[in-house]
Amino acid sequence: MSTALLLIDPQVDFHEGGSLAVPGAIEDAQRIAGVIEALGASIDAIYVTLDTHQRTHIAHGLFWEDAEGEHPAPFSIIRYHFCGSLPAEASLDRIDSRENAQCGGR
Repeated sequence: MSTALLLIDPQVDFHEGGSLAVPGAIEDAQRIAGVIEALGASIDAIYVTLDTHQRTHIAHGLFWEDAEGEHPAPFSIIRYHFCGSLPAEASLDRIDSRENAQCGGR
């Protein structure tokens, strides 16, 4: 059996003084280093993920637009009902509408 350590999105910015500082991030990094130091000989692989923020990612307003080509304001809650896979024509004019609650509704 192999043993792997998975580190999910560690960032310098999460540490004290960083733009996205999280209380306890330094202590978390020290604990992770301690685990690697103590168990390194028995860890077969260490994988580190990278959180990316592509401008065209579905979580960003630029992904969505209404019939006039406008993008939602920051922090908008976007709800989209669809059946099957997300259609290419996903847009704000079909978001959070009770009439669109059934498949194929326009």
